[in-house]
Amino acid sequence: MTGTLPSSLSKLSKLEKLYIDNNSFRGSIPPSWGQLKQLRHFFAYKNALSGSIDVVAEMESLEMLRLEENKLTSTIPSQLGELEGLQVGNKEWRVCYRRIG
Repeated sequence: MTGTLPSSLSKLSKLEKLYIDNNSFRGSIPPSWGQLKQLRHFFAYKNALSGSIDVVAEMESLEMLRLEENKLTSTIPSQLGELEGLQVGNKEWRVCYRRIG
C-alpha cells in the first residue's frame, strides 16, 4: 500500500491492533491518531514515515510498538517511558523503553 496515513482512522475508537508494516506509507502519523486510546499493538515498520512520533505517547493502552526502518526524525517522547509494559522494537532492536514493574 502507498500514500499517507488517513486521519479518519482515529474514528475507530475501539481499534486494538494496527499492522501496517512493509508498505510504502509516507508522511507523518496524524495527530488525530492520539485518540486511539484502546490501541495495544502498532506496527508501522518498513515504510517511509517521517516527522514526529509524539502522538504515539498519547496512545495510553499501547503495549507493542515497532517503527523501525522509517524516516522518522523526532526524539523518543519521554511519555513513552510512562506506558506500563510497553515493548518497543523487535528481537534485534531491544534498546528502548521496556518498563518493568
